[in-house]
Amino acid sequence: MIHGMGFSYLLRSMLGREESVALPLLWFNLGLEVGQIIIVLIVLIISFLLAFVFKFPYKLYKLILVCIIGLIALKITIERLLELF
Repeated sequence: MIHGMGFSYLLRSMLGREESVALPLLWFNLGLEVGQIIIVLIVLIISFLLAFVFKFPYKLYKLILVCIIGLIALKITIERLLELF
């Protein structure tokens, strides 16, 4: 819902003052939530497969996952820093 609150100002300017932003805002928020749930489900399915089907070592899995998350965070940080300069 927080995403939608910030997005509502942009949506209001795109739709105009006469049109209601309630329904488009609801669909926007629902889309975000569904997208997040899908991503979490994909990660959980991959985790299950690696842990129980392929008997992947947990410590190695954790290390790989932390590195992937760290690289994504580093990429986003660098992009935002470059926008400042």
